Amino acid sequence: MPPPKALKTYNQFAYAMSGTSRSIHKSRSGVLSLTPVVVLNAALLLLTAVLLVYYVISANAIAADTYRVKTLKEQAATLIEENSSLVAEKTQVEDPSLLAEFARAHQMVEAKDVTYLFENGSVALGGR
Repeated sequence: MPPPKALKTYNQFAYAMSGTSRSIHKSRSGVLSLTPVVVLNAALLLLTAVLLVYYVISANAIAADTYRVKTLKEQAATLIEENSSLVAEKTQVEDPSLLAEFARAHQMVEAKDVTYLFENGSVALGGR
């Protein structure tokens, strides 16, 4: 396809054939000027970067919360197990037959006829 007569340079021809519009123009002073397309692209790029940072931060927070929940569940399971063993031990210690056996094994005797004198309500004095 021969180039149109209005296009004088190869760059102008290639630009016309590409079908794209030019978004950055050089001004007469040689400084690039911004068009709305460039500003829009920059804004979209900035928005993408901000959203990516937000995504990374929120994903990290979710992962940290998930890990914390997992460790708390493990800690709760350990405490429940410890609680059940302590309840079993308490039940065993409070059994009257086991207490009597413990007292006999340690040569303990039952205290009878003990008198307590409460002098000021909170202190007990031993009897004779």
